[in-house]
Amino acid sequence: MKASVVICRGDNPYFNTLRALHLVKDGIDASFRGRRVLLKPNLVTAWKVAWESGSVTNPGVVKAVIDFLNFHYHPDEIVIGEGTSNGSTWEAYRNNHYLQFQEYGNVRLIDFNQCPGTPIRIVNPLSLREEDLWIATTVFEFDYIISVPVLKTHDHGIVSLSLKNLLGVATSPWERVKLHGGKYPSDMTDEEFRRSLPEFHKNVLRLVQHVRPRLAVIDGHVAMEGEGPTNGYPVRMNLAIVGACPIAVDAVGAAIMGFNPYEVGYIALAEQAAIGTADISQIEIRGEPLEAVRRNFKPHRRYHLMRFQ
Repeated sequence: MKASVVICRGDNPYFNTLRALHLVKDGIDASFRGRRVLLKPNLVTAWKVAWESGSVTNPGVVKAVIDFLNFHYHPDEIVIGEGTSNGSTWEAYRNNHYLQFQEYGNVRLIDFNQCPGTPIRIVNPLSLREEDLWIATTVFEFDYIISVPVLKTHDHGIVSLSLKNLLGVATSPWERVKLHGGKYPSDMTDEEFRRSLPEFHKNVLRLVQHVRPRLAVIDGHVAMEGEGPTNGYPVRMNLAIVGACPIAVDAVGAAIMGFNPYEVGYIALAEQAAIGTADISQIEIRGEPLEAVRRNFKPHRRYHLMRFQ
């Protein structure tokens, strides 16, 4: 059976996301289990305080997911979890109007940067030595994980979507830098950058194999092109992209941005690992046709070095 991905277009992030979730509900029903749910938005930085920058997930999208879950599935607990890489996670929650969600009786917020950790094994992309990546132990306590990223470009992975968004479960900004090789991509020479790419993409897959989302809800209302994930330019797309196969959702998201999904290493590797499909011809797209919403995003300046071989 083909994976289904819904694309909805509308200028209200809350109602547009709700509509997309309802259109893919059959796939959610088939995969939903348990009573404790983790929502992982993208609040990579506390310094970009407005979702209108395209850096962070619009709170209206998160509210739509919470209301949809509470109406249809009645989970005992919904936890919003994030660990920012720049500034305080709680500052990011406050600046981006996430504290409102604590008014729900079954919703709480946590900071992965302040959580005890559990190690998983990764490979340093520059030294090629195995090392531990510490991720928040609490992520293993949830029955169902939902990734709620932004549609945006990235400085190491071409795009940052639902799979790449999971790097936020690491217990500190330094732990996230480990996946890149212990250096920020901007600090690497071109030779280091090229050398780091294969293991960086494998590290994203290693993380996904431990912490696998069951639903992807991409906030494409204000996206980002160019020097993502924080220093690019906002692009108003007014899109919600939703599906129960995150690999398929990421493939559709990449295609909407004008990229070949197989150029994105972690998407291609996830398909090779039989986690899902990245083949657009094998994905049932509901709602808006792909060609009707496609826009060629300006890539990161190192895009020519990033394409997966």
